[in-house]
Amino acid sequence: YLTWKSEVQELKRLQRAANKVLNHFCVLAVSVPFSTWKDGVSENKRLQRAAAKIMKRWQFLAMAVPFSSWHANTSALCRRRSVLDKMAHSMTNFLIYKAFM
Repeated sequence: YLTWKSEVQELKRLQRAANKVLNHFCVLAVSVPFSTWKDGVSENKRLQRAAAKIMKRWQFLAMAVPFSSWHANTSALCRRRSVLDKMAHSMTNFLIYKAFM
């Protein structure tokens, strides 16, 4: 009876040890591909954020170019109007001066 009981205990101990080793190898077999997948996902997300940032910059640039040209044309128009107003004012002053002389 004692020999049978010790054999059963030894068999259970060996089964537990084998299960631990098997679980360890299963965890290793799953953890490496999971880590690789996780790193790939984080890299893909980083690249997606970078691409979105680049697209946003291009969109702002696409809106900025027409706005800049409109601003330049408007500024030039305002400068021309200012020059014309100064010329008209100068001519008016000259005519008023000439009228009294």
